[in-house]
Amino acid sequence: MTPKDFVTELFGEGWKPSQLPSFLDALKGWHEDSQRYYAIRDFAKKLEWDTDPRDRRECHKFDDLVDAKRFEHDLDEN
Repeated sequence: MTPKDFVTELFGEGWKPSQLPSFLDALKGWHEDSQRYYAIRDFAKKLEWDTDPRDRRECHKFDDLVDAKRFEHDLDEN
């Protein structure tokens, strides 16, 4: 599979190279979110779904807290 074939599978026919930077940014964000998940999954309490989503500012603060602990742990290992 070529790189062009790979992108065509993701975007479908007719994709434009100008779409790739936005897609790369999204992939980086998804990667960070997945790393946060792995950092907290063993410590998370049982979750219940509310009808109202959490305030985005609260989520960003939580992400910052998790990232600080993740990177603190990574530094301790070196």
